Amino acid sequence: RDDKEEEKIIDRFVYLCQYHGKYILASDEDNLYIIDQHAAQERCMYEDIQKQIENKEIKTQLLLVPLLIESTISTVNRIDEINEKLSCINLNFEQFSSTTLLLREVPYFFENIDEIDFLNHLIEEVLSDKRMSVLEIRKEKIASLACHSSVRFNHYLSVEESKKLLTRLSNCKQPFNCPHGRPTMISISDKLLFKEFKRG
Repeated sequence: RDDKEEEKIIDRFVYLCQYHGKYILASDEDNLYIIDQHAAQERCMYEDIQKQIENKEIKTQLLLVPLLIESTISTVNRIDEINEKLSCINLNFEQFSSTTLLLREVPYFFENIDEIDFLNHLIEEVLSDKRMSVLEIRKEKIASLACHSSVRFNHYLSVEESKKLLTRLSNCKQPFNCPHGRPTMISISDKLLFKEFKRG
């Protein structure tokens, strides 16, 4: 038997509908929620990736066509330092030429991002500050990655996709804000609705 305690799946929200491809309307016993689906997806991605790193459970996929990252001689010469810093997300670069890095596999959560743009940015950040630790990469870069990976603001979700997002958000440690601090939702209490409609 696994010593880890099995996590309880929480469904805090009852799905109502999607509004204009931007928001999900949901409720619980006491409130109506208007949820920013993009911010909610960012929060879910952020916590999911953090958890994978902390538990050393980063799953990767082998690329059919390896990624070639055009860089500089000085950057390529620091490949060992780059690999050491990014080993926490199972990235391992190879030298392809004096100015080019090669990557044969990437984490599964890279699926929906601009890989080259993100990797160039990540390498630049890693090399610009020698004091950057794995923890700092977790805190700052994962937030950026989550933003790149998340559903776009004007994308209509199916009912099933919306419900799945609500379940994931229910199980987040901090469901009320995205990694950048923006709110994921606003709530309107039943009490306020009664007051506004002059019911109480």
